[in-house]
Amino acid sequence: MSNRPTAWLIFDGDNTLWNVEELYDEARVSLAQFIGSRGYSRTDVVDIQHKIDADLFSTYGYSINRYPESFETTLKHFIPDPQARIDMYRPF
Repeated sequence: MSNRPTAWLIFDGDNTLWNVEELYDEARVSLAQFIGSRGYSRTDVVDIQHKIDADLFSTYGYSINRYPESFETTLKHFIPDPQARIDMYRPF
């Protein structure tokens, strides 16, 4: 067994070393397009998602749970019926 110290290199993907914000922006646009194709205003979808995400910040901070939950809550805001949400994802 070696007594050599172990070295660690840790990366934090928070827009410091690479741009991840654009991934969130692209996902938000896709969500707005998806819900918008069901007759809702894409602008309203984006506005609601931003508000929900900002509200969740007080609970989650920068946690990885915040962003997916804001998407799910936004979807439920516009399409509250669980069966309708499931049906939307069916490709046929």
